Amino acid sequence: MRVDILLYGKQELTVYSADTTVGELFEKLSLTIGENDVVSEALDASITSDMKIIIDRHETNVYTE
Repeated sequence: MRVDILLYGKQELTVYSADTTVGELFEKLSLTIGENDVVSEALDASITSDMKIIIDRHETNVYTE
């Protein structure tokens, strides 16, 4: 099945996968999701044909004076 992955709004990957879940696909692609990353699909979600997955990073800045 075809899956499009948009990484941090900068890079788009198109992959063809027989994996059954998003987590399995990420593992095969060696994509590590950090604690500040937000994924548009749950890692246990089933892969569907023409699926689009968006991975974005939310950063928190703390300033002290």
